[in-house]
Amino acid sequence: MKKSLIALAALATVATAAEAQSSVTVYGLIDAGVRVDSNDTGTGQSQTSFGNGVLATSRLGFKGSEDLGGGLKANFNLETGINVNTGAQSQSTNLFDRFAWVGISDAKLGEVQLGRNTNAGVHIIGLINAHGAEFEGNAQSIGLGSNTRVNQVLSILGNTSVLGTTRSDNQIKYLNNFGGVNVVATYGVGGQAGDSDKRKSTSFGAFTTISNVTLAAATFEAQDDAARKLKYNSVGGNVAFGPAKFFAGYSKIEQDANYTRLNLST
Repeated sequence: MKKSLIALAALATVATAAEAQSSVTVYGLIDAGVRVDSNDTGTGQSQTSFGNGVLATSRLGFKGSEDLGGGLKANFNLETGINVNTGAQSQSTNLFDRFAWVGISDAKLGEVQLGRNTNAGVHIIGLINAHGAEFEGNAQSIGLGSNTRVNQVLSILGNTSVLGTTRSDNQIKYLNNFGGVNVVATYGVGGQAGDSDKRKSTSFGAFTTISNVTLAAATFEAQDDAARKLKYNSVGGNVAFGPAKFFAGYSKIEQDANYTRLNLST
């Protein structure tokens, strides 16, 4: 049954691209600016630079959904990051470094997505942090001593340059809603002969909104070739008071010494 589901997802999406072009959406975001730093890196010198992705990563994407009948839909999403200053990809080795997945969804059974994708923590961070998921991934820095990241303290789950926990290759992702509780679960297949634990990653998250209160929690774990692990747990939520919203969250991150990030992030 699982093999049939996967085959159907791939076949249906190919048919969507070939026969139902009207269902495909092209989208994107361009975020750029010019910045001037004084006393850059503590040397007393000033620097004028072009800022790419000041608050959010510039990107170009394609997504589509085709109704297969009986509550079934075939879905896909391809998205690449762009360096606006040069026109190059934000990651030269991957054409679609942000999203590259195909999936199938059912109105009652939920959705399965296969490919490069975000983990459960990305769904949670925007609910427990006032800056949201987009600002968390901000790669800009300020000239204080050694170009410290502006949001270093807050960029635990969305930080793609330090912990590498935002996206995983070879991922199976499941999303559904059970009686008002949204659930997200992922499994990143390691693909290494002789040991299925090598390079694998797993995550699970859940969130719900009751009246004006949203509660959320997520956990993530990854393993490298030497059985060294990286893992985090996060919990929190927000409360809405009219146009205002108050956030609170707690995250704990643990990483074994010499842990090697392999296929997790951009």
